[in-house]
Formats: sequence, C-alpha cells, structure tokens
Amino acid sequence: MKKRLTADSIYYLITGFIIQIALLIPWIPLGGNFHNTYGYLMRLRKAEDMSALVQADMSAMGVDWLEWNDIQSVAIAFMVMLILMAVIQLLGLISLFRIWIGRSSAFLPIVSLVVSCLGLLLSVEGPSLYINNAYFKVYPVGIMFLLCIYLVGGRMLDSWTDASDEMQRIWERDRLAKKEREERLAFEGKYSPLFYRVIWKNFKSNWETYRVFILVGTISISFIFAGVGIREMLSGMRSVENLAMGQGLGTILMNFLIAAIVIAVFLIVSVLIFYLKNHISSYALFQNLGIRSRTLYLFIGAELLTCIVFSLLGGYLFGNIVLFLCRSLITGGLKGAVVLEHVTVKSYLLTFLISFLLFLISAMATHDIYIEMGGSSSRYKAVQKEKMSGKWSPCFLIAGVGLLLYSIYGFSQREHAEKIGDIVLFLFGLYLSLRHGGSLYLRMQKKKIPVYYRNLLKNNYFYHHFKTAYRYLYLITLLHICVLFIFSREAASSLTAEKPETMFPYDYVCMATDDDRELFKELENNNLADVMTYPMVRVTNADNSTDINGTMESIMPQGQHIGISESTYQELCAQIGRKAKDLNLAEDGSEIYIIFQEDKSVKAHPIDYFSGKKTPYLHIGQPVVSYDYLHRADIFPPRTIVGMERRILIGNLRQGEYENIVVFSDVYFEQIQELWKTTDYRNGEQIAQEEGVEDVNIHHWPDRLVLIHASGDRKSDIEEKLRIFEENHQFDLGFDSVVQAWYSKDQLTDQLKAERFMNIAVSFFIMTLMAVVTLVLLYMKAESEMREKIRQQEFLQNMGMREKERIHIIQREVYIYFWIPMAVAAVSVMVFTGIMWRNRGYTPEDIMAYLKVLAVTGLLYVGIQLLGVQGISRYIIKKVEKNYGNSH
Repeated sequence: MKKRLTADSIYYLITGFIIQIALLIPWIPLGGNFHNTYGYLMRLRKAEDMSALVQADMSAMGVDWLEWNDIQSVAIAFMVMLILMAVIQLLGLISLFRIWIGRSSAFLPIVSLVVSCLGLLLSVEGPSLYINNAYFKVYPVGIMFLLCIYLVGGRMLDSWTDASDEMQRIWERDRLAKKEREERLAFEGKYSPLFYRVIWKNFKSNWETYRVFILVGTISISFIFAGVGIREMLSGMRSVENLAMGQGLGTILMNFLIAAIVIAVFLIVSVLIFYLKNHISSYALFQNLGIRSRTLYLFIGAELLTCIVFSLLGGYLFGNIVLFLCRSLITGGLKGAVVLEHVTVKSYLLTFLISFLLFLISAMATHDIYIEMGGSSSRYKAVQKEKMSGKWSPCFLIAGVGLLLYSIYGFSQREHAEKIGDIVLFLFGLYLSLRHGGSLYLRMQKKKIPVYYRNLLKNNYFYHHFKTAYRYLYLITLLHICVLFIFSREAASSLTAEKPETMFPYDYVCMATDDDRELFKELENNNLADVMTYPMVRVTNADNSTDINGTMESIMPQGQHIGISESTYQELCAQIGRKAKDLNLAEDGSEIYIIFQEDKSVKAHPIDYFSGKKTPYLHIGQPVVSYDYLHRADIFPPRTIVGMERRILIGNLRQGEYENIVVFSDVYFEQIQELWKTTDYRNGEQIAQEEGVEDVNIHHWPDRLVLIHASGDRKSDIEEKLRIFEENHQFDLGFDSVVQAWYSKDQLTDQLKAERFMNIAVSFFIMTLMAVVTLVLLYMKAESEMREKIRQQEFLQNMGMREKERIHIIQREVYIYFWIPMAVAAVSVMVFTGIMWRNRGYTPEDIMAYLKVLAVTGLLYVGIQLLGVQGISRYIIKKVEKNYGNSH
C-alpha cells in the first residue's frame, strides 16, 4: 500500500509544480513576442553564428551594441544562464518524482537554489544589463524567490508537527500552572487601611525622587517643544537647504532638535536609573511582604505615569516661556526680515508624540535594570563596593592615548572638514584615558601605605564607588567640551565673521552662455545696469559631501564651481581692489589655485571630499549623471593644488560648498573653453565634435561669468529679466537645486543674516541646556547618595571627627567634579581651537576677536558651574549635618 503523503510532501508537490510552470513561461522579449528558455535555446542552436544572432536580436530591441566591448562574452553568459534555467527545471522534476514515490529529496532544493543564484549572477553580465525591459530583468529574480519559498517553507513544515506538539504540551503546562497560581493567590475582599497608609508613607519618603524625575522630564520636554515650536514659527521663511553640507535654516533647526532629543534621551535614561536605584529597596520589601505582582506593577505604573503627566504639563508651560523669549529675540535680531508663524496645536501633538517615543525608548533601555536589581538582595547593592579596572588598565590607557593622538591628527587634516567623527573618537579615547588612568593612579597610591592612609578619607569615595565616580567625571567633562568647543565654536565664529553686506561686491552674479548675450546687452543699452562679462567653465568635483560613499559607484552630489584663467583672476582681483598673486600654473592643467568663496564662520573643507585637499578629482563640465567608476580618474583627472585662500572675488554665493573659484593657466583654459562641444554630458566621455547633438548627448554649460552693478530703483526691472534668463537655464538647474543660474546680493545677504542669527541663537540655547544638564547630573548624584552620606557623616561624628573636617570631606568630593572635568576640558578645547584657527586661516585679528567671545562665554559658563557646585555642596551639607549653621 502506498504511504500517505505528509503535509510537507504535499507542500513540496504543490510549490514544485508551480515552479515547473513558471520555468516554462515565455520571458525573453523578441520582435513583439516572448520566448521561453527552451525556445530561445533552440534558436541559438540553429544559428550559425551565436554572437551575431544575439547581437541582431538585441539590436532589434533598441540596444546600442556599439557600446559593448565584448559581445562574445555577453552572448556566452546569456547562453549559460539559459542552460542553468533548464538544469533547475530538471532538478525540480527529479525532486517531484522522488517525493511522489515517498523518497527524501532534501538536498535537491538547495542545489536548485545555488544554481539559480549562479544564473542570477550571470544575468548581470549578460543582456539583462542592457535590455530596458522590466519583465526580462525581474524573471530570474522571481525564479530564485520561488525557490527560496520552496526550500524555507518545506523546512518549516518539516518541523511543524514536532513543534506544534511541543507547543501544545507547553500551553497545557502553563495553563495548569496559571490555574494553580490563581487558586493559591486568590484575593477576595479589600485592602486594609494600613496598606494604604504604608503606600502613602512610602510615597512621602520618596518625594525627592519624584521631584528630580519631574524636573528632568520638564527640562527635556520643554526644549523639545521649543525646537518643534521654533521650526513651525520659521516655516514660512525661504532658505536654501543643503542637508548633505549642513546649510540652511532648516538644517540648523534640525541639528538643534536632534541635539535636544539626544540630551533628552540621556536625561530620561539617567533619571529612570536614578528612580529605580532609589525605589528598588522599597519594591523588594513589598515583594518580601507578599504584595501581588499585579498590584506592585500597578503601583509603579501609577507613580511613573503621574510623573510623566506632570513633566509634560511642565514642559509645555516652560516651553511656551522659552518660545516667547525666542520670538522676541528673532523679531529683534532679524528686524522684520521674517514674518513668524503662530505655534499651533500641531507642535503640541508632535511634542507629545516625540516625548512618548523618548520615554518608550528610555524605558526599553532601562528595562533590564529592574531585573538585575530585583529580589531582596537588591536592598544592599547600593552599598556594595564597585570594582576598579584590573590588570588590563595599562593596555586600555595606551589605547586611549593612541585614540586621542589619532583623533587630533585627523581633525587637523583639512580633508576631514572638522568631521564630528574625529571629535567622537577623541571623546572615546578620553573615556579610556580617564577611567584607566584614574584606576592606575589609585592603585599606585594604595601601594604607598603612608600616602594611602593619609588620603584615605579624601579618596574613599573613589575607592568604594569607582565606576560611578568616573562615569560622572566623564559625562561632565564631555558636556564641558561640547559647550566650550563644539557649540561655542559655532557661536563665536558667526559673531566674529565678516559682515554680510561686505561679502557681495556685485548686485547680481550670473552663469550664462553666448546665447544670453543679447539679454545682457539689453540691460546695458537701457541703462538698467553695468554689466561685466568674463570667460569661465563649469568645474565639477567627484564628491561634495562628508557622507561615506562607495568608490564603486557614481557618487552624488557632485560640487559645481567656477573655473577661470589666470588673466581673469587678476582682473577680478583688480575690480575689488585686491592684489593678485603670481601663480605661474602648469600649462597642462595639472596645477590649480583655489579661492574659497566663504567667510571664516564655516568649517575648513577641501574642494573635493573624494580625494582630499592635495589632489582633488575635478571634471571640466557639469555633474556626470552616470559614469564608469573604473575610469573615474579619466573623467575627473586629479590635479595638484599649488595654493588656496579664503577671499571673496565675486560673492559668498554658497558658503564655499559650491561656486568656489578654480584658477587654471591661460594656455590650458583656452583648450577647455570649448570642451562642451566634445563632452558627452551623460557619462563625461569625449566624443567627436561632429557626433555631438546639443541637448541629446552634449549640453552647452555656462561659459560666461556675468557680474552686474545696479541701482536700487532698477533692481525690480533687472530681476524680471533675470527670471526669464533663469527659465532659459532650467536644464542646468536640474543637476542640483542649490546651484542657481543667478544670485542676488540682497537675497543672499538676508539669508546669511538669518542663518547666522539662528546659528548663534541655537548654539547659545544648546549651551544653556547643557549647563543645566551638568547641574542636574550633579543634583541627581547627590540625591541618590544622600542616605549613604548621612550614615557616613554619623559614623565620622561618632568617631570624634570635627564638623569642619567632615564638611571639608564633603566639599572636596563635590568640587572634584568641577576642577577635574574643567581642567581636562580646558586643555582639550585649547588643542582643538588652535587646530581650527590654523585650518580656517585665521589672522591674529580674527584670533583676538574669537578669543574675546570665547572668554566671555567661558567665564559665564564656568561661573554658572561654580555657583551650581557650591549650591549643591551647601545642599548636601545641610542635609547630612543637621546642626550645620546653628549655635552649639
């Protein structure tokens, strides 16, 4: 009698039959019809010249075979792919037969899938790469997908029976255990008044914890609400956005919102850990007294939900105050240049959604802490000694110092563009150095017995709570560095930069062609403007973003710049009254001189992010949409920079990320001026002049730099003409919306003023937030250790120590979190600030102006920190020394 088919066998039969049908479907397009695998194999077999047949068939489908380098290899790859399709079908038939007769065929689906993958790889090398037919390209992928379903589904069904039986047993066991537990823990009736009194007493005893939770939650939500509200207030203001380069008002506000969210997550996680640490003993006690888990979870949830609701309300209230101050500052700072929108209910809802996600993410991050700290033994974990770093500390210290040096070197390289990754690497090296350097220092002191006992009371906290102490030291140091360098750099450089009005020597700058000559003549003839025209070429760099891009691709975005000759460079310098340098560049175009059109408030960066600052990859022409990366050096020839400077020759058009000046020798410039006629704009390759068809395979890129002086009463008429000029150059605007056909001094000046103002305001806003965060951290630390401090002071008092000495120990423990982080931050800030001055080419006057702003900011920040530390120190002393300040 034939063996009954199992569920997995039926599945294999059904899916295998479907695959067999799919493999017979016609999928090769030819002459309006489709051939299946076998039909086309027969066609190839009958052909006298297989390569000629494939070439003829593909040519009939509109493929330009002139672009193929090796038609023979392509045809062979296609034929092998077809043979593999037939092999897959044969394996499938064998598998179906074996399953039908009750034999195992587990290995055949795996072999079929491997063969399918090989066929897919060959399809990339075959005609699939050239034929523009979606069905033809997707068919091999579909077959491989069906084979994956065939294999995975069969394996799942194979173990389904055993798994379902085991799951049934588990469900039955859990059901019986749950029933027994419900009968055992059945609670009928009500809690006694004593239970509620205990709960109320517990609530009052932990009021400090709730206060800290609500304070931290209020601060976090208020700054998120402020960021969302400011973004909505400025939603009506137009600005050029470039997220890749970090430009524009929207980008500035997005950076602020991201910083606020990161700080909020950090604060909420910290306060949740603080909350659990202070409540775990109470929870463990309730569990030991027999409280039901459901009641305990309800109690915890009610506490947390109440704190979150009060935090949300407080955040909305304080956030509205912050928004009112911001509205006043923006209105006064921009002096009516922007109309602010009203904050609607959308900002409240968005803040609520972000806050909900933040608390959810923070709760997930701290979920396991309760499990680790659960049980009755957790009551004693607060006083357990924390281990210091062990025998590997010297190795970690060396690694940390190495990371510090490597990150400083990386930051000093202009091609890194003051990359935040170098600063992050520095902070990680600082963490290793602080932690393991401190561990070695304490261990060395411990070996010197007289020194150890002399400083035991002073260093006892660090010996006993080593990890906690250095965690707080590092976090506070990190915040100091962020305030005194990362964000103060943005504010100080914007405050000391050149005034926007002086950075635009011309009212209008246009990138034109010979076809626009009549339009600009009309402006001159009608006495609307003074027009000056200079020859130029469009120069494109290979990579114009700090993002990590693969070298095996056509990188986007590509930066567009202005190429001129040495003679034009000298004329432009004479026009603005600046002395030109003698360049003497190589006549073959291998040497260039770069003028970055930017002020010193922006980061130092290379002209090309792909190859760095010394040999940028530059293409004569507009961005290349698709090119062969293997020949990138042919399309973007590397050139040697003989010099560079920051100078405004025609205007700060795009803050140096686009529209910089690239100077070539006169001889080389003459050679490339007409290069647009022989350059395929799609792939950057050179073609014969007679083969070029404009706007088909060549495009006339801008080759005339037009500079316009105009009086105020004529600007409206000029801009009306320039809008027509812009419509004629829509093709050029399609490459990158940031690069315009013409630029207006008035518009760019307003944008630059607004961006600088917002950059300064946002930087000071974040610095204020971080100053508050630092003090909140110290306050949380003080509250979490208050009970231990009280017991410690009682012990010292009973041992006969005088009050003055006890107070001195507390003050030293608190002030060490001011002096050590501030000293480390001061050294770090001096190193990075000096590197920044060098990279940005600061003059002594620029350095002095920057130092004045940094000194004022630093003194205010240090003063706030010092007052905060002093206040926290007095608060701890008042709590632990009951009679402090009273007459004895």
